[in-house]
Amino acid sequence: MSGQDIGQLMTYKYGIPQELFNYTIDTHHTSHYAVGKLFADARPRLGMVTHYTQDEDIDAEMIAGIRAHYDGLFQWGIDVAVVNVTKEAIWYRKEVIPGKSGTVPPFRELQAEVEAGRLELPEEITLPNPRLTRADQQDQKYRDMEIDPREYYPEDVFRAPDGEWPKDLTIKVSDVLGPRDK
Repeated sequence: MSGQDIGQLMTYKYGIPQELFNYTIDTHHTSHYAVGKLFADARPRLGMVTHYTQDEDIDAEMIAGIRAHYDGLFQWGIDVAVVNVTKEAIWYRKEVIPGKSGTVPPFRELQAEVEAGRLELPEEITLPNPRLTRADQQDQKYRDMEIDPREYYPEDVFRAPDGEWPKDLTIKVSDVLGPRDK
């Protein structure tokens, strides 16, 4: 499995269609390879990714993508990290939050509702198409500032980023949750 299979890993774990995960990364976040390239170019004392869900099932793949370009000090920021930086040292620790919640797999949550008899799912779910495209919402000048993905994706895992929401995407519930008894 290559480092570019994170979308597929998320499909296995959460039931999110790969094209939706990839669309989210391609349009609203930064690829792990791109993060490594940016860190390698900027050479920070501490490279850190924040606003990250931290998912132990994909963390190794994410680190491998970052390490494809960057070999400096790195930590996950997660949104609950405490970092102290002085001229002499850097201290990093995770914040302690009582009752911290985690990511809830959406289809697994639906399945629990079905099993409890509180919900009946249709055979298929068609996701709505956006009213505005990404191009309608974002000035081209920002798109022009992006680094060419060929500069950070290794050749053997290159996937051209897709900035368009999949049109008329229909999800077969049985593909995500498995066959259901009638």
